[in-house]
Amino acid sequence: SEPNLTISTTSQDTPDMEGYITVTVTIETDTGILTGFDLEFEADTMNQVNPYSMATIFENYNVFMEEPLQDSQFKFHTTNDDVVGAPGCDEDGTHLEAAFAFRGGVNNENAAATLEVAQIVIPSDVEATMTGDVIVYSSSTNEQIARIEVNETINEQE
Repeated sequence: SEPNLTISTTSQDTPDMEGYITVTVTIETDTGILTGFDLEFEADTMNQVNPYSMATIFENYNVFMEEPLQDSQFKFHTTNDDVVGAPGCDEDGTHLEAAFAFRGGVNNENAAATLEVAQIVIPSDVEATMTGDVIVYSSSTNEQIARIEVNETINEQE
């Protein structure tokens, strides 16, 4: 049967940024292991921190940031976590986008049934959307069992 995904978020006030929140997005599958993502987050305003004018789509440059919680980013390191990114990864003041997978599928130590996938930094009164696909592999065969479309509103306003 098709795996079911649960998407959850936690929010905290962004340090030293009045009126902003840092939202962490977690994805969980009830069957198999999360191994790949093709996701885009969009909002009217999304904060990015770009030390030395470097794109900070992943965690790689957190060491150069005074406060990484101020940056919208995917919660993986492309070298340490063995993440293979596809062309078209991008970010700006309204979106964060990347397609990536774990090298080795379920054998990668970062592949899991529950993962903190991204953090986005937005004004507390702004909604964001997450759209795209999540790839789920079988933990026994290390083969793809599903590509699940996601379309989620984050920080939904009443």
